[in-house]
Amino acid sequence: MAEAEAQPPAAEEEVVDSLIKFREECIAETGKWKKLLDECTERVNSKARTKESCHYEMVDYIQALDHCAMPKTFATLK
Repeated sequence: MAEAEAQPPAAEEEVVDSLIKFREECIAETGKWKKLLDECTERVNSKARTKESCHYEMVDYIQALDHCAMPKTFATLK
């Protein structure tokens, strides 16, 4: 019997997360939310002590990014 030739394992393709790619493309469309987040961040950082955290501004910004990116992402799924 002939021995099977040992082949090196196929190089795995790097998986690219399409959601990240589409979120980056959507940044221009979410400028309003990014501006609100940046203003809040600046306000919080300017104070020595504050209870404000910008949590809601961050949530709004991420939701706006996802609202833009999700339809594009799902369209690429197999």
